[in-house]
Amino acid sequence: MLAGALVTVAIQSSSASVGILQALSTTGAITWGSAIPIILGQNIGTCSTPLIASIGASTGAKRSAIVHLYFNVIGTTVFLVGVYGLKAVGLFPFWDQVMNKGDIANFHTLFNVLVTLMFMPFTRALAWLAEKTIPERAEDAQDLSLPVLDERLFTSPAVALQQARAAVEKMGSRASTNFCKAFGQLEHYNDEVTQNIQTREDLLDKMEVSISDYLVKIGDRELTENENRQITELLKLIGEYERIGDYSINILECAQRVQDRELHFSSAARQELELLYRAVKEILQLTAGAFSGADLAKAQQVEPLEETVDQICFAMRERHILRLKAGRCELEAGIVFLDIITNAERVSDHCSNIAGRLVGNELDVDAHARKQALHAGVNPEYNQLLEEYRQKYLELLPQMA
Repeated sequence: MLAGALVTVAIQSSSASVGILQALSTTGAITWGSAIPIILGQNIGTCSTPLIASIGASTGAKRSAIVHLYFNVIGTTVFLVGVYGLKAVGLFPFWDQVMNKGDIANFHTLFNVLVTLMFMPFTRALAWLAEKTIPERAEDAQDLSLPVLDERLFTSPAVALQQARAAVEKMGSRASTNFCKAFGQLEHYNDEVTQNIQTREDLLDKMEVSISDYLVKIGDRELTENENRQITELLKLIGEYERIGDYSINILECAQRVQDRELHFSSAARQELELLYRAVKEILQLTAGAFSGADLAKAQQVEPLEETVDQICFAMRERHILRLKAGRCELEAGIVFLDIITNAERVSDHCSNIAGRLVGNELDVDAHARKQALHAGVNPEYNQLLEEYRQKYLELLPQMA
């Protein structure tokens, strides 16, 4: 059996190894007793191909490969017990007789048909075994599920609103995760990560619809003025987070272009992208903390960081043009570089919108008018934060070459 498995692994084809066994059977040296374990080993050896293919693939692909392995290993064990049991009670009189080519083919087919029939009532058990062998990663299990929005809570609108708010927080967390994962694909591309990002984006789209519908249904109840205002703001925030998710997918597509076309960024460009990533990641974290904790202080830190991100993006474009003129950057890679900058800047803009709404509601001021006043440079606290962020990020750009 081990010989049959190893030969099949070596040539990566059970059909070919069966053909070799059939060719050897013409010599008259292959008996039923020697051929049956070899055929069973060949069925185990053929599992090597999907197992190899599943390396680096998604959890689902790995589970499919392991199901194939269990199918053949368990089936082989059952067949060995059955065959040797029959031999022990004298029901295998042709054990030492020659096994011809037709017998080999028929036994190979018989094994697969009978094992398939045997497993048909136990498909759930086989799936459970695969899930236990290849468990869902904790991060994915938590992140790749739809939130529960219970309509029975409509009798208590305040509780239903709290549940909707928690769902919007989860939506924001997923959008932020997708941005970070998509940016990571630029440096180290992985197909499984891409699949998880796309799955998370599909869930973001579904959440936008389900949470919006839930909020509209809450709005049909008799609500206080404050509750109506909360519904309006949550509906706006849903749109902001959905757009962040869309821009993250755009960055992922940039990473796929880099991977497919084997593009390369210059050393300076990679350093600049890393700096931009750190700044946008921080603004996402500040926004999430401001929303989840109703933290006005964090919300007020978002706008100076967003203005800093704008300045970083402007400087990166200017530096990129100089690299193009000097011939230190590939043209196609440069186009992708500019697309990444634009999408990261848009993510920062939406964070600014979210924080602006949070501050505006808390202070009862117009968010747009407040932003204009801050950019005018008349707020000392804002100016101080802006200078701190410039030192933290913007002033590092000239050092990158």
